[in-house]
Amino acid sequence: MTGTKTKPLAKGMEQHTVDRRRVDAIAVCRNAKVLHRLHRQLVRQRNHRSLSRALGSVIAQGGRPLTRLVRAWRPTLTYGSEVVRLAGVPVWRQFLQQWLIAMRFDFSSDAYYRYRLYRLDDLADAELFFPLNVNMTLRSHLYQQLNVDTSRLVDKRVFHRVCTAHQLPVAAIVAEFTAGRARAWPDGGEVSLPRGDLFSKPADSLCGEGVARWIWQESGHYRGEEGQMLTASELCDQLKALSHSSPYLLQQRLTNHPAIASLGPGVLCTARIVTCRKLHGQPEHMLSVFRMPSASDVDPADNFSRGGFASPIDEATGALRDAVRKELHYAAVDYHESPHSERPFASYRLPYWSAALDLCLRAHDVFLEFPSVGWDVAITSDGPVLLEGNHDWDVVLAQQAGVRPLGRTKFVDSYCSFHEPALPICTRRL
Repeated sequence: MTGTKTKPLAKGMEQHTVDRRRVDAIAVCRNAKVLHRLHRQLVRQRNHRSLSRALGSVIAQGGRPLTRLVRAWRPTLTYGSEVVRLAGVPVWRQFLQQWLIAMRFDFSSDAYYRYRLYRLDDLADAELFFPLNVNMTLRSHLYQQLNVDTSRLVDKRVFHRVCTAHQLPVAAIVAEFTAGRARAWPDGGEVSLPRGDLFSKPADSLCGEGVARWIWQESGHYRGEEGQMLTASELCDQLKALSHSSPYLLQQRLTNHPAIASLGPGVLCTARIVTCRKLHGQPEHMLSVFRMPSASDVDPADNFSRGGFASPIDEATGALRDAVRKELHYAAVDYHESPHSERPFASYRLPYWSAALDLCLRAHDVFLEFPSVGWDVAITSDGPVLLEGNHDWDVVLAQQAGVRPLGRTKFVDSYCSFHEPALPICTRRL
């Protein structure tokens, strides 16, 4: 079959397309500037609430050029040589650029190296990125304005009940442990553990803290992370003891789909799928990242903050791309192959990808009070399964994987639509 040639655009239409793209790009930059200006305004307001903070802020501003220069020195010595090797950017230029973005945008050296700002042709584009501290201030302010009850996502027990009520596939809970007591889920009866692998985690944990696998043995025991062998009764007693400080959930352990099992032997890999919406709009896909464990499978979590890999996911195909790691010592490195399979990350395509996207959009329809949600999704042999939803999803993970600034996503438009009253204050000088 011979290919057909695409008819070229008429000159006027081609110019209109270019102009439209230019207008869109300007609008994206403008909205990102608006949010950064709002952040600076919120920080000033916070500092002015107390005399000591206000005085400290004035003194700090006076010595700002010198302190920013000093702060750039040690990171340059620590990470500069690797950037020279991989990106060819001289050490002196890295040092100067860190000082410039610190003075202009108040960005730290962490943001400079994590988001590879040394690769920018124009340092003004650094403002398209949102460092963690900026996002935390903006998000906290927005949720105070909206007065949203975040417990529907934060409390994994509430989250499970809501998802089940709306027939959204969610990780099955076996039992709940609270204040030293155990109850079967969901009827509250006596706990009877299944003969199969289990997974325990705090009901309100972050970053994979406190999670553990319990692998079923034919002897009738469950093998823990440290090799300990526990009977069903002993396992329940251990979780009861832990629940005095925080409620715990015991779930049936999920496993990876065979097509991606080699990316995390023994550890469940997850897709972080972020959806967002405008104030009067429907949920839309913003971005997605696939998280995988490090070369060792000792840790039961795939979490990016615990040394794992993160790969951006192609929205159209579900294909993975080169991966990154969070640790700043490795932030300049693109990892091409999985350490487990020695296959290129780009050779993997997530099964059930369209179904996973659809699941997250349906889930956001159920949690419409949230402007954006980061969904953690397991891709199993039976299809995608929701693990949890995060209103405070990790902007570092979202931007470092693939080096994609939030300022070029739907994030800014979503935020601005929910915060219209604040925008006139922040746009006066634009």
